[in-house]
Amino acid sequence: MPHLAPDDRTQLVAWFNESGSLPNRWIALELPGDTNAPIYCLNVRAYGLQLDRGSRFYLRSARRRSAVVVKNPPVLIRATTLDVLDRTEILSRDLSGVAQKLEGARVVCVGVGSLGSTVALQLARSGVGHLTLIDPDHLVSANLGRHVLGADDLGLPKAEALQEQIRKDLPTTEVTAFATFSEVVMYKNPEVFDKADLVVVTTADWQSEVALWGAKSDGTSWGLLQAWSEPHTQVGHALLAPSGAFDARSLFTDNGEFKHKFTEWPEGGVVALPACGESFIPGGSLGMVNIASMVSQTALRVLSGNIDSPSWVSSINRPDDVVMLGGKYLGPELPAGMQQAQLERDWPETLERGK
Repeated sequence: MPHLAPDDRTQLVAWFNESGSLPNRWIALELPGDTNAPIYCLNVRAYGLQLDRGSRFYLRSARRRSAVVVKNPPVLIRATTLDVLDRTEILSRDLSGVAQKLEGARVVCVGVGSLGSTVALQLARSGVGHLTLIDPDHLVSANLGRHVLGADDLGLPKAEALQEQIRKDLPTTEVTAFATFSEVVMYKNPEVFDKADLVVVTTADWQSEVALWGAKSDGTSWGLLQAWSEPHTQVGHALLAPSGAFDARSLFTDNGEFKHKFTEWPEGGVVALPACGESFIPGGSLGMVNIASMVSQTALRVLSGNIDSPSWVSSINRPDDVVMLGGKYLGPELPAGMQQAQLERDWPETLERGK
């Protein structure tokens, strides 16, 4: 009371007694309102004899005794948990309106390593409806310290393992995975890129990046966002090219080193692994997450139509620590007391021409 009519109790008891023999029932109630009206669940319970379908439940059903009908009226009504796996419900805490715009967005993530996997998961949680994950690598134990995947996924292709994680965590998101190189997908499955709104490349593999910029220079409907971390993850960058013909290869050396880096390290700062021909960019989990957030924010602004021109975005975190780690900081000086900054401006070559 006062939200019940006088005969509601009579109807509830009649329904409880006549509709079956279960001593526990659950009632889902959708409150009046708009499409975001909450749904509550009530547990209606009667205290009575337990159901008896025979002492040996492995016997054939024809030999079981019939269930004992619960004669007791409901004596307890209490709220219970109800989780609705609906896109609107899952994203209901974001009141900015961005998530609603992203249901039809298609993003291709080329590279789902430490940086790319975090970006992909952040985009999925932000409401991007369709993700394609491309990466030929497998998860190893050295990845666990800063990758979104865990020990259960060791030895599995990163793209396929991340696909399953996103499907499990966010079942309303459509995810496709290719455990191969982006060049292979571009050749064998061109529709993946043709349908994309944005391609995010975080491989730090210059050959893959060159292939994407080569396609971009001929003009594409999809935007291209190349992102990477400088050694020790104190600085990260993202170069954005919107829909159309753009080419950022001139901003890099022949071996893929960015000409406008903010830090300088002995031997380039990249750590070569012995005997395997591979290497990695050093840095901790928090630094990588910080850069991933910058990349994800830039991607969401592109998909929402808030960036429509070539942009260079940089994340700077505690530049004084670069010297402590054995490097040299070359980037812009931050104001006194500021330890973190995010810069957004035109591509470096555009800035140089304007001088």
